[in-house]
Amino acid sequence: MFRIVCRIILEQQGNGRNQTFIFDKVNKVTVTRSFDKQTQTASITLPRNVIYNSKNIYEGANALMRRGDKVTIIGAYYPNETVIFTGYIAKINNNVPIELLCEDEMFLLKQAIAPNLTFKSVNLRTFIAKMLENTSTPFKAINAELGQIRLQGASIGKVLQVLRDQYGLFSFFVDGVLKVGLPFYKDTAQSAVFLFEKMIYDGMELTYLKKDDVKVQVKGILIKNNAREEFTYGDPTGDIRTVFQYGGTKADLDVKCNSFLEQANYTGYYGSFKTFLEPKMIPGDYAIVDSWKFPERKGTYLIKSVTTEISVDAGGKQTIELERRIL
Repeated sequence: MFRIVCRIILEQQGNGRNQTFIFDKVNKVTVTRSFDKQTQTASITLPRNVIYNSKNIYEGANALMRRGDKVTIIGAYYPNETVIFTGYIAKINNNVPIELLCEDEMFLLKQAIAPNLTFKSVNLRTFIAKMLENTSTPFKAINAELGQIRLQGASIGKVLQVLRDQYGLFSFFVDGVLKVGLPFYKDTAQSAVFLFEKMIYDGMELTYLKKDDVKVQVKGILIKNNAREEFTYGDPTGDIRTVFQYGGTKADLDVKCNSFLEQANYTGYYGSFKTFLEPKMIPGDYAIVDSWKFPERKGTYLIKSVTTEISVDAGGKQTIELERRIL
């Protein structure tokens, strides 16, 4: 049986606090990642009455841990040392046992105020570079024209959320790099095979549906010359998906939305499944779902979200949510 490695590395931040502490014992760790969420999160439940070198770890003026301290979570099977989360303590729940609520690098951008900026028309890459110029945040952004934008007194995190809501531009961190633009990136995606009879130990939330039984509605949004138009495609009673088109024509939007509708309305698996801690997957990767009993159902799926849980009672698992079938 595989032995689980679960380790928390805490690095103090600011005001002369520069010590590093390592916790090898935790009650439970949950890491939630999704390309549909701006902030990736983690919760850490420590054992009751935990102390470190005879000191209380979270109370008093000299507490070992505070809001804003850096956290790294390692979760894997021995002897692997796989990092499953990096971020900062956003909140300490002072109950028993102690629970740390953590956010990834977006925690810093949600507190940083963007410089005042005004553009009659601006490219996304130029805009992000100007907005982040007073930070040390590395970024990658797609080539997109935003039109007129004005910033005044807003946090960087809030601005990124507005880009998501109004322009359909996704923002999230991957390995410490802020990515702005697409929900996933094919050039960096990994893939792994998940065999029902061997690697999927709980597929109760996974449903195999025929294309005719699926209802999908696509809301197409055309952004051009600082104007915004919305159009609807597919089944008006179906689950709503949103597609953005920057520039171009209504005909371009029609092609893009109908293509997306075809991808979203497929015969295959819908939902999520539970598997082991490894192989480690992240949103935007591909899950190849296969079966010895039903080989005709084999398919490749885009992963929307991954929730990783490690606990004393239940061991370790990943819950992988599928976004849509690719092949």
